[in-house]
Amino acid sequence: MRKLFGVAAAAALLVPTTADAVPVSRPAEVFLGITIQNVGSVRIGGPTIVTVDPAARSVSLAPGAIALATPTVIPVTTTTAIAQISASSISNQFGLFEPFGGAVPGEVCPPGANEACVNATYIGGIMGLTGTVKVAVIPDVVVIPVNLNAARIGQGGSTTVPFTFDAAPWTVGRGQVNTPNGTFTLSGTTNATLSRLTLVTPTFVSALGNLLPIFTTLEITLTVPTPEPGTLMLLGSGLAGLAVARRRRRQGPETAPPL
Repeated sequence: MRKLFGVAAAAALLVPTTADAVPVSRPAEVFLGITIQNVGSVRIGGPTIVTVDPAARSVSLAPGAIALATPTVIPVTTTTAIAQISASSISNQFGLFEPFGGAVPGEVCPPGANEACVNATYIGGIMGLTGTVKVAVIPDVVVIPVNLNAARIGQGGSTTVPFTFDAAPWTVGRGQVNTPNGTFTLSGTTNATLSRLTLVTPTFVSALGNLLPIFTTLEITLTVPTPEPGTLMLLGSGLAGLAVARRRRRQGPETAPPL
């Protein structure tokens, strides 16, 4: 029995527990998506590190975890006054997503007309973006740069430079944009272990006669590290020893043959 307990204890050390719920850095796949309703979308990102706090049920992202250095064209998929959209130098500021983090006063649904809002009953938070999105109404003639930080995307609030913007913070609940042309919504998702999160931040834009709902999404998926060969051998030998000990216990003690 003592040997059985020793093997089981060694195997248990290889299994992570949540008894000590402290913030921990975890490898993750993180993607940022920008979708302009009825126009087009782009998705950027890749492997990075996030910090998970199981006790607070929060996830945080360091500045610059997502970066787009090379200009990228956002394909225009429908016929509008906008001819082309391109994004460059996009990066994230510090982000913290926690329960009710999206409950910014004045940004909780339902909003007034021509505004963005969020459902604040889920995990959410504030994370600004830096970089530029260039909106070409007439290529090479009228190209208007949009500063993502000045537009308050992912932070909440309103501005009129260079267009009229109304933004709301991130949420895994429902993001909503009200326009005279209708109400547009997009919802995020999560699971109980916070290993998969999709957050959304809605933005209302009025530009040169165009009313554009913009939904920016943030997908966070924790990755499971591949065990090193030594760890796999230790786990395999521990489980093998546990099986042998269990089989011997079922068979009972060996008896000597009669003389």
